[in-house]
Amino acid sequence: MKWTEPWVKSIQNQERYSLISKGVLISCLIWTLFFVFLAVVSLLTKDDFINHLVKTIWIAPAGGFILAWGMYTIRWLSPVKIDSGPKGIIRIKADNITSIPWELISSYTFIVDGIVLSLRMIVKLHFYYRKI
Repeated sequence: MKWTEPWVKSIQNQERYSLISKGVLISCLIWTLFFVFLAVVSLLTKDDFINHLVKTIWIAPAGGFILAWGMYTIRWLSPVKIDSGPKGIIRIKADNITSIPWELISSYTFIVDGIVLSLRMIVKLHFYYRKI
């Protein structure tokens, strides 16, 4: 079994879109520091280092925030892919991979547009089919 959930269902069944969450702001900071490092390294060869640094340092936070927010938006908008293998069911959303071993699945139920897996921990997971 291998399928991609409908895009609308994938978007509805995830956390809310937030550009000021802790993870996004940490990503912004990391990208900004990376661009600052690149700017300092590239400007070390200039004669008037401080003057050139003041003129170009604004690019680092602008580029860092834009890149982090763009990557978060693309990751948030990506659909969920479901696959099965010899060790269990795998759910892939952008760069997040979740593995559900067969041993944890106690029962399953087919619904109109998907399947519901009941795990031993009294958790129910809904996976939706794409309508053809």
